[in-house]
Amino acid sequence: MAQDLGVCYVLEGSVWRAGDTVRITAQLIDALSGSHIWAKSYDRELKDIFALQDEITGEIGSRLVSKVEVEEWKRQSRKGTRSAEAYDLFLRGWKIGLEFNPRSNARAMRLIE
Repeated sequence: MAQDLGVCYVLEGSVWRAGDTVRITAQLIDALSGSHIWAKSYDRELKDIFALQDEITGEIGSRLVSKVEVEEWKRQSRKGTRSAEAYDLFLRGWKIGLEFNPRSNARAMRLIE
């Protein structure tokens, strides 16, 4: 199914309500292997649904960016190579990618590819 969708990761979750309380669960799954990468549950009072939506969406989004980046680095490192030049480029890209900013990430991915 992941190949049909063209994705490596899937975010799934659920929402349960009990009175004035809502429980939101979310989990990030490696769609290729089926393994769980990250999961979190949020229990909140249901006062302003739009504020709650913004809070949870922002928190999940910020957490997932770093989780997906780490998983992609792991995926790239497992590929392996017999080329010394390719390995050197990978190591250089890995080091630059550890700066964790958009510019260095883009540069790192070019070296790794």
